[in-house]
Amino acid sequence: MKAPANILSIKEGNSTVLTKKELLLFKKNKGKIIPLFIDAKDPLLLEYAKDLIEVFLNSLGKKRRELEEEISHINSVYDYSNELQKGIVKLLFDRLEFKTSLGDEVIDFREVIFTKSCEYFNSNKNISYDSYIKSISEDINLFSEEIKLQLYSDLPEFHTATHFKSIQAKDLLNRYNLALSQGFLFHSSAIVIKIPIKENAKLEIRYLLKQIRFFQLVANIQITDDFYEIVLDGPLSLFMHTQKYGFNLASFFPSLVLLSQWEISADIQLGRTERSKGVLNLSYESPLVSHYKNFSAYSPDEFKMFAELFRKKNGEWNIELYLDEIFYDGNNYFFPDYEFTAQNKKVFLELFHPWHKTALKQRIVSIEKKKISGFIIGVSKALLKDIELQKLMEDSNYFKENGFIFREMPTVSQVSDILNRV
Repeated sequence: MKAPANILSIKEGNSTVLTKKELLLFKKNKGKIIPLFIDAKDPLLLEYAKDLIEVFLNSLGKKRRELEEEISHINSVYDYSNELQKGIVKLLFDRLEFKTSLGDEVIDFREVIFTKSCEYFNSNKNISYDSYIKSISEDINLFSEEIKLQLYSDLPEFHTATHFKSIQAKDLLNRYNLALSQGFLFHSSAIVIKIPIKENAKLEIRYLLKQIRFFQLVANIQITDDFYEIVLDGPLSLFMHTQKYGFNLASFFPSLVLLSQWEISADIQLGRTERSKGVLNLSYESPLVSHYKNFSAYSPDEFKMFAELFRKKNGEWNIELYLDEIFYDGNNYFFPDYEFTAQNKKVFLELFHPWHKTALKQRIVSIEKKKISGFIIGVSKALLKDIELQKLMEDSNYFKENGFIFREMPTVSQVSDILNRV
């Protein structure tokens, strides 16, 4: 029998966000949650970060349990809180990839070993550990050391490090402060962003609105005399897909940090006690540094894949992931996901995913009153579970003419049919 092949590559974490509540360090003052940021220029902290990074740079080929032993030794040398050390180490593990055996193969391998063991112990032979190991090894044609290595190779402590995405010590400490803020937003409900209206605000707000849309967040946008005000739903205000939405919100936050001036206020609930509830206030003056490139255009893979597939299958219409146009439906400002052009025609498409229920209700009600030409709507099938929303769509003449239902993402034929119709 062959031992399971180590061919499955896995990442330690999906996102560099401190989502565990016990890692979110803060103090409470007059109803406000104040994050305990670290000084990314502190010499001793920089030395600590360098020592940890060195362990991960030399981690390739080592088992996870070996790395944890080395990290534990370094942590014992530096007098920092357990929560802070765990947070920084977590960010480094998120940058590490492991190789492990495929789960089914390990299970089959384990079953063979246990079956052979049972047969051996049920025999009337004089049992010793050495004779037992030798017998099993001969039966499956593997050395005893190979058996020991492979038997539980799918457990995390036996995973082997294969690749580490390097980072500088100062960048790691800055990333910690950012991840700490993202962690609080992961446990938020209502979020209000204010951006001052000034000379370069239009460019910044367009960039930010695109990021909001491409991270598939629920946003209500208003413009006052002094501010662009963007109200986002937090994960705790939703009834489904809250974890994915939480990661989307956390992933969006570094985009906001790039802006020259901004402020954010969020209702945070980390637990049932009063101390775990409060308001988080952050701004451009907070010690936060974004690791995103300046105004880099991000769009989820599924959005880009649909655009590429559409270009291949539809030769009549051009498609672009849209940025510049901001619509007003009579109550709220909003922006589409795609722009389609053909000769002198121009059509915009806005997609509503499962967490866009409130935004969809607002859009349908407002758009019925103020017709917008060249604008179509795609709605996730999951939203039809809401009876009130389903009836609203059925009664909407606009949606009947300019809307369609999709599952995960629209199909090219769906969009092509409605483009030709409108």
